[in-house]
Amino acid sequence: MTRTVQLPQDDAFLDDQLIQWWYWTGQLTTESGRRFGIELCFFAVDASAIHLFEMIAHKIHGEKVMSDFTTVQMINAAVTDIDNDKFYSKVTYVPGAPKEVTDGFALHDLLRNCSAVGGGGNDKLLITVDDFKFELNLEELRPAVIHYDGQKHEYQFGGYTYYYSRESMQAIGQLTTNGQTENVSGNLWFDRQYGELVQASMLVGWQWFAIQLEPNTQIMIFAYHWESEHMGSITNEQGETIELGPKDYSLEILEWWTSPHTQRRYPSKWHLKTGEYDLTITPLVADQELDEAWLWIKYWEGACGVTGSHQGSAYVELVGYHRKHWL
Repeated sequence: MTRTVQLPQDDAFLDDQLIQWWYWTGQLTTESGRRFGIELCFFAVDASAIHLFEMIAHKIHGEKVMSDFTTVQMINAAVTDIDNDKFYSKVTYVPGAPKEVTDGFALHDLLRNCSAVGGGGNDKLLITVDDFKFELNLEELRPAVIHYDGQKHEYQFGGYTYYYSRESMQAIGQLTTNGQTENVSGNLWFDRQYGELVQASMLVGWQWFAIQLEPNTQIMIFAYHWESEHMGSITNEQGETIELGPKDYSLEILEWWTSPHTQRRYPSKWHLKTGEYDLTITPLVADQELDEAWLWIKYWEGACGVTGSHQGSAYVELVGYHRKHWL
């Protein structure tokens, strides 16, 4: 029987997939007007994929990643304090598979400082990074956008994926920091992807854009470092989703930023043109690089502003810029 994306069933941990993730990003504002970007991502990686990671890492870096587990979970969490131009992140690991929950998920790190419980478009998130603690209730405002028509997509460079997004989720909750608690709200984006994704993440890399435009349009762009695999979607104010292929948009890098920590060079401003949308995307904080010592894949990811023909916000992820031939 051929698998297709089924919701809410596929919100759950899928034990027949090599790599999968549950992934929230977005921007929040407190009652007093403070602005934050947040990221929370739970990965579950099967032993077969771990072995592939190890072989590729050994070939590229000459060192081993990890072994001796059947499944490993990795949790990435980050907070961007936009007004203070600061970025905080952490990476933790959990041995073993996530708890099995029908039509949903119950994910957490070992100390339960970060967790995600929910499914079906109603989630509860706990994000604790440095002195910031976000407790959020999420509710989807639009149905999920199912990419590749819900089918298994075979990458030309190897591997495959299934992929869907909840691109507009109302977030309401509290932020506690420095002993003070304040109400916070905003609009988050949820991505769920699973399949054989070692080649995509370790050998190819990408630029990924989750764009939320005023008053109610969402654009997703996945620009792999393999041009024929470029894809994306636009969901307009009427809720209609248009799929984008490699020829349906242009993406130009306008500026670059060099990390003072790692000397990696990342794109740091873009011009995106697709249909009626002519947008400039700019990081709200330059340094949003995740450079944890034990992170398998080094990357930049952060909160951005959107100007041009339409106004809005974005989250951008840059994977693969640790490889010299991508600079």
